[in-house]
Amino acid sequence: MYIFGINIPLVELLFIMFLITLGFLGYAIYQFIMLRRMLFVEKEEVARIERDLGIIERKTGKQYSTQAQNYVQSLVQQGYSPYTVRTAFKKRNWPLNVIDKIFGVFKKKLK
Repeated sequence: MYIFGINIPLVELLFIMFLITLGFLGYAIYQFIMLRRMLFVEKEEVARIERDLGIIERKTGKQYSTQAQNYVQSLVQQGYSPYTVRTAFKKRNWPLNVIDKIFGVFKKKLK
């Protein structure tokens, strides 16, 4: 069979297209699995941070303290994203003004 003026057997062409499609599908599935794994790890990290915040809450309550600020600073230095840490604070129902104050002091130290 001629395709665009080139004599190409149709079965081989379909087989090659099938292999390419299968490769793309495999890559998409791999990326999906990696994304699920990353989300699971982040969920575990938030749960651990929430447990640690529970300990801080028992000591100082849900108010600004140097202990909370130092904890946030150590988490960010360990590589946790500020978004993940803020999420944990929000899940523990910390007041937003306290969260902003803790992160505000931390941002000033970075500058």
